[in-house]
Amino acid sequence: MLRFIFTIFIINCLFTDISFAQSTIVSHEAEYELSLAEPPKTGLGLTAAGGVMKYKTEYTCDGWISSNSFILKLYYDGLGEETRLWNISTFESKDGLTMSFATQVSSEEKDGEVEKVVGQASIPSLGKEGRAYFSYPEKISVFLPSGTMFPTKFNIALLSAAQRSKKTFSGIMFDGSGFDAVSEVNVFISPSQATDLRKSIQGDVGLLRREVAYDFSMAFFPYSLEGESTGIPSYEVHSTYFSNGIAGEIIQDLGSFKIKAVLKKLRKLPEPKC
Repeated sequence: MLRFIFTIFIINCLFTDISFAQSTIVSHEAEYELSLAEPPKTGLGLTAAGGVMKYKTEYTCDGWISSNSFILKLYYDGLGEETRLWNISTFESKDGLTMSFATQVSSEEKDGEVEKVVGQASIPSLGKEGRAYFSYPEKISVFLPSGTMFPTKFNIALLSAAQRSKKTFSGIMFDGSGFDAVSEVNVFISPSQATDLRKSIQGDVGLLRREVAYDFSMAFFPYSLEGESTGIPSYEVHSTYFSNGIAGEIIQDLGSFKIKAVLKKLRKLPEPKC
């Protein structure tokens, strides 16, 4: 399965308290425009890319519900176009110890053929080893190394490091996208003005007005099913995030080409009264 880390995507910062989490990650809906970040490598035949990604994350007192759907069109010289559709949904408990996940990918050029991944993951306590249990496409369990975090908890830890002026961050993340979805993520952090991003957004732009922005350069080193690091990065992601957890821009380097997602529309969701 071709993976995109647009699921927004984040030793003291690993154990961030829940009050920090609630006040940092704002509940919101966002819409992004997809395109090629730069001309692809020669010989690939890819001439252009386009599409739309919609992302939603919402705090519900019990945890975070996140959904991510997008349509990506790839245009090839003399070969027409390829359309891929992703739908990803997760629920993460507020203590960061459990996660349920479902991913579905389809291609219009393959007669609606669908790839699906469904399962649950759990960790007995933060910093301990855990397991991910897949119920589809087959029943299998995957080892989660000590210190594994789920995406929202990872984002919280990363933003905490950035707000404390850290230049680097490293953590292990499981995102639920497949059997090989455990990666060590090494991040370089730098401040960002994000001036152009702030100007091009429609909707609740006030969510970004007073927020500090950061640039994250992330390399993903996958683990084997037995929980051993391969030591070789599978892909890289360059992103601009605001301090309340909203992504302004994400560029994923897939080796032969890079896909860019730029924030265009933003809507704040109501916070629950817990």
